Amino acid sequence: MTFTVSSKELYEKTVLLSPTISPVPLTAGLDHFLIEIEDGNLRLTASDLYTFSYSEISVRAKKNVRIVVPAKLLIETLKNLSGEELSFEVNSDRYILTVRTDFAYYKLKGIDPIEYPELPTINVEGSYRFSASFLSKIFNKVSYMVDTRISSLGLRGVLFKIERDEVFYIAASNSGLICCKHPIKKENIIEGGEIKDKILPLKSLHLLDHIIKTEKHDEVKITIDRNFFKAQVGSCCMYSSLIKSVYPDYESVIPKENKLYVYFDREEMIEMLARLLPYINGNLRPFVFFTIENNVIVAVAGEENVAEERFPCTYGGKKISIYFNPVLLRNCLKKIEGLEVEMKIKSDESGKNAVLFFSKEKDKTDYKNSHLSLLMPIIPNTTKG
Repeated sequence: MTFTVSSKELYEKTVLLSPTISPVPLTAGLDHFLIEIEDGNLRLTASDLYTFSYSEISVRAKKNVRIVVPAKLLIETLKNLSGEELSFEVNSDRYILTVRTDFAYYKLKGIDPIEYPELPTINVEGSYRFSASFLSKIFNKVSYMVDTRISSLGLRGVLFKIERDEVFYIAASNSGLICCKHPIKKENIIEGGEIKDKILPLKSLHLLDHIIKTEKHDEVKITIDRNFFKAQVGSCCMYSSLIKSVYPDYESVIPKENKLYVYFDREEMIEMLARLLPYINGNLRPFVFFTIENNVIVAVAGEENVAEERFPCTYGGKKISIYFNPVLLRNCLKKIEGLEVEMKIKSDESGKNAVLFFSKEKDKTDYKNSHLSLLMPIIPNTTKG
């Protein structure tokens, strides 16, 4: 059986789907692509067993066929061709795909398609449409807080839920927490209503973000069921297993009565932390020490090589001394919008309490209820060996 397709178009699809494939496949065949042709439509599928993604293009073909071929070899073959239209020959009995040009041919040995995992069946609990660019922005805001090395299975992903006409995205670790939420409107809802806690794997969110940025489509359709979530962006579709675990009670760690408020310029703080980072790079447990008093933050980094900067702020309360992980603090501030940041602390015994960060300007539009960032102070190991 023979079909023809543009090498450039097929190559772009292989690159789009390749992040789905694990560098260490769980079973044989998961480092392959599944190619299915039906009624002049080619579907290319990639999987790591827990995540599936596929995309479709039109081809010229007289018969329907299925074949599974090595993914890396197909990508490299297409990459080095010049974008011309190619002829593909499929030997279904021997599982061989032959790529032909005017001057050469390339033969790829595959496996029996029956060995390739099947796409999951979705029993819809809810289906929604969102702006692709907005969803990508939300994922980038929350994903940095996820620690896939953590022992708690639930914390290895992002909590997604819909309740009281709002969508929540929550990520937490031993170091902190970030919670974003936004209203859901009637035009966002295709089917269903509220969605209870669903934990989305970090890899799947990175993959969806990659698909959104590559496809450049305006809308993402999200479908949720008990075990999977599905995202469709243009001609590309992704399925992901949900993390089956109970998400910890994140609300219990958010301080409710904060007595101390510190205000500072967000961009200038980010730049200051960048200047301090060379003095703590290489430390197993990096820290920056803040002393806050009389409208000044004194920041100290390093132990043998030491850097100190004085930074203006708005604060007139008791002296506060607090240690932060500077990398995490810098990432946190980069995700906050607005010029000025409001830092809320429960008491001057700040080394024991979580610290909240908000955008001061956005508070006027209730933004503090839309984007909450929380960091835990650290206890530095200053023992010298």
